[in-house]
Amino acid sequence: MLQSMHFENFALFRRADFTFDGSFCAITGETGAGKTLLLEGIRLLCGNRANPDLVRHGEKVCTLTAVFSNLKPHCLSGLEEWGIFPDSEDGNIYVTRTLFSDGKSKATIHGRPVSLTTLKEAVGCMMEIQERGDNQSLCREEKHIEFLTRFARCEEEVEAYRASYKAYQQADALYKDRRRALKEAEEKKEWWEIQRNDILLAGLKEGEEETLLARKEVLSHAADIHGAVVLALNALGGDGGEGAVDKAFRAHSALETLDGKIDGMADVLTRINDAAYELDAIRDELRDIKEESDIDPEAALTMIQERLFTIEQMKRRYGGTVATALAYFEEINDKIKLAEDGESGLEYLKKERIIAYKEAVAKGEILSQKRKEAAARLCDALHRELSELDLENMRFSVHVEAVYTEIPARENRKASRLITLQEDGIDRVSFRVTANMGESEKSLADTASTGESARLMLALRSVLALSDDKDTLIFDEIDSGVSGKSAKKIGETLKRLSNDLQIICITHSAQVASSADTHLVIAKSATPDGRTESTVTPLTREQRVGELARILGGLTITSASIANAKELLNAQKKA
Repeated sequence: MLQSMHFENFALFRRADFTFDGSFCAITGETGAGKTLLLEGIRLLCGNRANPDLVRHGEKVCTLTAVFSNLKPHCLSGLEEWGIFPDSEDGNIYVTRTLFSDGKSKATIHGRPVSLTTLKEAVGCMMEIQERGDNQSLCREEKHIEFLTRFARCEEEVEAYRASYKAYQQADALYKDRRRALKEAEEKKEWWEIQRNDILLAGLKEGEEETLLARKEVLSHAADIHGAVVLALNALGGDGGEGAVDKAFRAHSALETLDGKIDGMADVLTRINDAAYELDAIRDELRDIKEESDIDPEAALTMIQERLFTIEQMKRRYGGTVATALAYFEEINDKIKLAEDGESGLEYLKKERIIAYKEAVAKGEILSQKRKEAAARLCDALHRELSELDLENMRFSVHVEAVYTEIPARENRKASRLITLQEDGIDRVSFRVTANMGESEKSLADTASTGESARLMLALRSVLALSDDKDTLIFDEIDSGVSGKSAKKIGETLKRLSNDLQIICITHSAQVASSADTHLVIAKSATPDGRTESTVTPLTREQRVGELARILGGLTITSASIANAKELLNAQKKA
């Protein structure tokens, strides 16, 4: 449960402590006193985006702190999924939101920084705000499937369906991509064959261009290279003359007789031998170079330039490099093969798609059955709540229907329809209401403006909330536009709901406020330094009488309004 909150330098709240004793706490106050600011502070603790204007004028930082205690096991399990555990000393959860006047903000849990996403999910495990605008989401038919699914507690069935739905999407995408590719291949096959032959005849090879450019550079200096190589060969001993190679071998032979007679001679012999063989290897390489330089350099250059021209043409036509041209060759080769294979490859993917579709439909039907069973339970639970709210003649129904896609007739095939796969299943869910016996069903949106709508929405919220595993529910003016007997019934319903959940209700209704276990009042006043400040005060029983009388009587509190206030509290005490 939400044990307490502390606001410091938050808008009109210079310093305010909220303590929530009991399972049902009412919060009242005159219009403009700060109830909306209180709700905004709670929203920030729930992970909403911060507005720097909420930092109290003249201050640089404001702090909002919430303490949660005595959490139920399902809340603790939800927190553990985000790596959050109760304080080791007192078992509480400490949440802090800090806003700075420069627009920055930070959030911490147990003093450790967390992201807004983590904050939203963590606090969302413990409490939820039910605001006036939430009635609109209850009326939106596209949200009904989400509400029913949460009530059904069918997480395993949802996950199983979504896995099969994802598999179908992948199979469907593969089939459609292959079909598009086949159509394109059939249309462009002839042109691709021309391009393939063009690249094939060019005989492109990776690295060939670089080799030719290097060879071209060599041939451009052929005369110089030839002269230098001939001189070097003559020096090393070529064409029958004695050169450095032969002399090195003779030197080695001459010194062999000294091996073992002079220290270090063995090392000298090894070095001379290595040098002789290295010079011999160099001579062989130079002979190869000489042979290459002996050819007609002009003819060789012409051949190289012609080949480079062919390569350049291929590069310009097919992507700018030899690598892209070769990659394009492989690509169009595969596409030509696709066209040659025709429908054979497509048929396999089509079968896989059908199998995936049937599997998803089967999982969807299991999920649909769970929803239908839950729909019956939801109606029963809601009718009990409506009866408690003096709406026993109102009937609530949940329509769970499969969504179909119509397949028109063509050629020899008759018209048919297929179940439509959607992200959340195969169903369309809608909540319907019959306000009075003998009337036709209407959507929730069509009943939202009736005098019974507030009680209907409370009943629906109450039933759905009990399935959400939250510890705390905060209601913002659930009684808006309601008074008298209807407001009393709303108070009784909230009181009954507080047997299972902690209820905090911001209200303008004396009947609702009198049903609460504890009562906080928010007031606004001027301070000695000429500022305006909102404060929060927990009320004693006598103070509650005065506050309820104010709500009942307006500006003038009369003996009659005081008597009515006492009567409301006494009735609550007896209940």
